[in-house]
Amino acid sequence: MTLPDRPRFLTVAEFDAAFPTSAAGVYREIHAGRLACIKIGGKYIVPSRALAVLEARAAGEALPEFLVEASTSPTGRPFLGIPQAATLLRISVTVLAREAREGRFPAVEFGGKRIVACRAIDDLEREALESMSLVDAAEFTSMSRLRAEVA
Repeated sequence: MTLPDRPRFLTVAEFDAAFPTSAAGVYREIHAGRLACIKIGGKYIVPSRALAVLEARAAGEALPEFLVEASTSPTGRPFLGIPQAATLLRISVTVLAREAREGRFPAVEFGGKRIVACRAIDDLEREALESMSLVDAAEFTSMSRLRAEVA
């Protein structure tokens, strides 16, 4: 199954446009744990791949193989700056910078700038798609740090 040409992540309004429902209905599904979604600083984004998962479920088909494949960054590099990551995630630079600075989004400081590993975005997306539920980036980040400290 190939995915149509669309952004990797969608705002709730963009996701809502694909369904005969309302934004309130989309939020209801998110909070009920029935829709893959990532929460970053109070903003909700839906992986566009969730559309393919829902389509497969509705058709009674197996889940698409892309759930296990890693995505690459739009630049082809393993890291993104905050502005590039915010564009990919379809949230504001200000929100992402604040969340990264306060340790609620997986980013590291390097060379005087905060950078985001594309793998961290892949991991957030994969977690949301595999569970088909809401993943809070702040909780995900703190659990990742806890696992790293234990290891």
